Amino acid sequence: MLVFFLIFKNIFLPPKEITPSSTNIQIDIPKSAFSSKKNIDIRVVDKSSEEYQELINYKNFYGEIYKITFSDESNESSILPITLRYKIPKDNYFGDNFINFSLAYITREDPPIVSEFSGEKIVKIENEYYIEAQTFQITKVHYIGLVIESPQESSIGLKVIKEAPPTLEPDIILIPGTDLNFLGRVMNVPENGYPQSFWSSLFPNRTIWSYNYPLTSTRSQNYNDSFVSFVKRTGINSYIEFEGRRLAQELSRFPNKKFDIIAHGIGGLIARYALESSQTIQNVENLVLISTPNKGSNLANPLFFNLLFGKNTDILSQYFNVEDSTILKITSQISSYLDQINSYYEDLIPDSEFLNKLNSFGIRNDIRYLSVIGNNPEIEEDLSNKYISRLYPEFVQGKGDGIVSVDSANLEGIEKTYYSKKSFYEIYNDPDVLKEIVNFLEESVPSYSVEPFKDDNFVEYTYETEEGNSSSDQSKNTHPSIISSFTLPSQYKESSILLNPVKQGEIDEDTLSIIAVGENIYFKSPNSIYNSKLEKIFSNKIMGGLLFNNKYYISTIDGIYILNENGKIDKINSEIPSKGTEIYYLPNIGFLSVEYESNNCNVYLNDSLINQGSNFISLKVINGEIYVIFEDKITKLQNKDVVELINTSTIQEVLETQFGEITDFALYNNNYFILFSNYKLVLWNSSKNGLQLIEDGNIGRLKLQIFNDKLFVFGKDYVSYILLKEATFPGFFQRFERHIIDVLIDKNGKGWIVTKNNRIEIITFSL
Repeated sequence: MLVFFLIFKNIFLPPKEITPSSTNIQIDIPKSAFSSKKNIDIRVVDKSSEEYQELINYKNFYGEIYKITFSDESNESSILPITLRYKIPKDNYFGDNFINFSLAYITREDPPIVSEFSGEKIVKIENEYYIEAQTFQITKVHYIGLVIESPQESSIGLKVIKEAPPTLEPDIILIPGTDLNFLGRVMNVPENGYPQSFWSSLFPNRTIWSYNYPLTSTRSQNYNDSFVSFVKRTGINSYIEFEGRRLAQELSRFPNKKFDIIAHGIGGLIARYALESSQTIQNVENLVLISTPNKGSNLANPLFFNLLFGKNTDILSQYFNVEDSTILKITSQISSYLDQINSYYEDLIPDSEFLNKLNSFGIRNDIRYLSVIGNNPEIEEDLSNKYISRLYPEFVQGKGDGIVSVDSANLEGIEKTYYSKKSFYEIYNDPDVLKEIVNFLEESVPSYSVEPFKDDNFVEYTYETEEGNSSSDQSKNTHPSIISSFTLPSQYKESSILLNPVKQGEIDEDTLSIIAVGENIYFKSPNSIYNSKLEKIFSNKIMGGLLFNNKYYISTIDGIYILNENGKIDKINSEIPSKGTEIYYLPNIGFLSVEYESNNCNVYLNDSLINQGSNFISLKVINGEIYVIFEDKITKLQNKDVVELINTSTIQEVLETQFGEITDFALYNNNYFILFSNYKLVLWNSSKNGLQLIEDGNIGRLKLQIFNDKLFVFGKDYVSYILLKEATFPGFFQRFERHIIDVLIDKNGKGWIVTKNNRIEIITFSL
């Protein structure tokens, strides 16, 4: 059966046909989703009618409500998901990261069931935004409408639930599955700002995180775009694998932290994929899997469900030789679960491509596993010898928990397995299970004893050297030493750093960089310059630009222009070097030209070749001096010559670790802060000729900027800062949901961010 279903779906599935749609709603039914063609009538419910008033008493619908009627009056499930879309009013759409929309329905049952579709997503089609849902049970839907809540932005990734002082115990990460109650949050938020849960009382001394992901909740347009891009890039159409990779990225941001992960249901599959697909994640010590479908669940197979849904209960009872109440309970449980996993059900079908891939990696020998398995499906009838047990072993006493079979949850070769006489939705609340989890995690916490101080008996010596003959004469030692100038964080804490974001508008460009000329802010694309009002003030093919003495020198294909502090643009030179992919005009020096060839980069200062091979990164002007940044070194222009200051090879040799490309640097007194593409930040003190690794992973890699004795470190979705006067990295950071392209803090402390969604977006903030 299963093999037939997979072959049928992947090879013989005809294209979708779209049912006749009204203004706001569309219903797409694949031709082979049902055994026969479905003719659907979609009617707008009159807002002045009693019918409409009764419906809004059931649910807080917004706008039009649609009545769905099938001409054949059938009640059957589909073997392929049906897609529903409802147009979102533009006046209510606040941005591509907002998720305050859902599609609700009322069934034709008596009494009717009122609910919202699970795993919805926001999509953009021909400049219109839709809330999109999928279901296998469209025939039970009688009314559909839009629900709009208060504006709410998506919050995904690792989030702190409870902060605790650092201890020897690893932090806890909770990863829910389809049951979000697993997080155990309570409504009253205490003074520390973190919503508490029963996990807080279980682990009072540990910081507790949750990994948030929208597999059951509404997915923002930003999230959906990321997933679509992932599918196009990799050819892998799997939400669970997508989230597994995202979790791995999140964990890699905290290489110096230690974590224990507790996961429920598919949350366990996400955790396993993140950890087992690559050995590079080394900061997880223990993994607790609760009711995880490691080999899938038959409840995810819509073909099996089609045998039960909408069929006469009496006939099914006779056919399977089970009680009516058992059939009703099984059908209800499958219906609810299949609705929850409608957009990633294929990943959970036994022997799916995803599960085979996941289980091929093998368990990690350096991580301790605990598998908690439920064996009570809450079905009173003994189904062990019934035919239905062949379809659904998940409902057999001792063999399943109502969602996951014991065989599927079992993982061979792991540290420990614990069996619980609880169902899927009760297992993580069971005191015995929680006690087992606490004991398992505490077993790996090291205990240290410190010996009392005792004086030693060693004879101490001091040596004097003859003047001028010191072996520690640093003037003769040009190789850097290791220093510890800055205090590094013992822990990291999410905080608000950039405040009061305000969207200024959008510009239809592929990329923009920010320029501050005096008090004025400008935005540069490859072909244009815009002012702070987002008005285009200059159009030409721009080959490079340099800010020098409050003037921005623009190199174009037909000459050099100056953008002055007053916003005026004047042409000063019609000459331009004949060769160069990028060209920069350097006042009083001449031209720096960058010529890219296949697997090579040549950099010329006027007519002299000053670099060959190393990729050019950028130019930087600090205190009137021009620095040239290459991927593997930082150089400085002196007397029309190039002097190397520091290179990556030297840094790697001294600090004994690998570094990526240099992306930026900042200078404060004699301290050079050098940022690398692999999320590392290095301090080089040029006066002491000393090096310190400030950060190794927990930092952005986009840009550095100094303002008010703070060094701000920006990533594409991340910002943190270092206190320069205090020589301290406090470990505070802030995440963004948007993809940052460029960022700048102007002289007045106002921040400007360029982000990329479907279009370039300009946002301001305060510090």
